[in-house]
Amino acid sequence: MTGAAAGIVYTGNTVRKYRLAAEKYESIRREVQKTETSYAQDHSGTSIDEITIEEAKLKEINPDYNCWIRIPGTSIDYPAVWGKDDKYYLDHGFNGEKQSGGTIFADSQNIPFVSANTIFYGHNMKDGSMFGDLKKYRDPGFLKEHPNVEIFYQGQWITCPIILAKVTDETDGTPYQKRRKKDTDLIHLLWNQ
Repeated sequence: MTGAAAGIVYTGNTVRKYRLAAEKYESIRREVQKTETSYAQDHSGTSIDEITIEEAKLKEINPDYNCWIRIPGTSIDYPAVWGKDDKYYLDHGFNGEKQSGGTIFADSQNIPFVSANTIFYGHNMKDGSMFGDLKKYRDPGFLKEHPNVEIFYQGQWITCPIILAKVTDETDGTPYQKRRKKDTDLIHLLWNQ
């Protein structure tokens, strides 16, 4: 096989894996996201669609389910887990199957939303999935238009204003990050709970 042909096959397999992962997460969204319509309290007749998450179903699929995280204006709209270690979910999807994009997960060293800092990890996927869309925060205008992280936790949405969006090298040591071997950019989002 020539180099060009091998590159096409590799790219095709990568695109297929991304598509399959996206389909699995979309299936989970359809199963657990429910839209409820309410009406504005000012009696204007304006309807408001609110999405709720059926957390009991997510716990059935994966007992490590912790919360749902989404950021408007991005493709970030996923269940997040809290597991026993930080390695398993690097290459396992929410349903426990091997998956190159893994699952968004909270740092195993701290109890999410109880510790002073809750840290979520996710891959920077080239197709923008998982945490790939965080690259949009390199543009200061994007932060102005999309200033919040929304987290569904224990039956309610929590809106967390983003106070910092910063690109760092993966080997930079900060109190919020573990050292890794690869040299890639990370985007840190800090928000208030």
